[in-house]
Amino acid sequence: MSCLFAPASEQALGLRASSRRPLPAALDGYLLAGFLFGVAYRALDQLWPGSFGGAKPVGLAQSIYFSFVTLATLGYGDVVPVSEPARGFAVVEGVSGQMYLAVLVARLVSLYSQARDD
Repeated sequence: MSCLFAPASEQALGLRASSRRPLPAALDGYLLAGFLFGVAYRALDQLWPGSFGGAKPVGLAQSIYFSFVTLATLGYGDVVPVSEPARGFAVVEGVSGQMYLAVLVARLVSLYSQARDD
């Protein structure tokens, strides 16, 4: 999981009590993951046409939309992964997004309670 979100969230998840901006770094990591998966979905649909339900190819905006819906585990259902690779990416993104949020919240609570005790 850390390799997916490492660039922007490394500060947030590996932060020390002296760090001043853990929340913006954590949010940046989450947003970056959504955009990166969106680009990956677009590339997948270009390399493997018909990976998502519907007759026409999925555009970049629609791929990013699907990515954030998947990352947040909302599941609107208007864009549906139908190929095995697309379904696999969607599962990885959904699980990673939830694990990221759980670890992030636990780390931030730990950090702030530690800072409060000091």
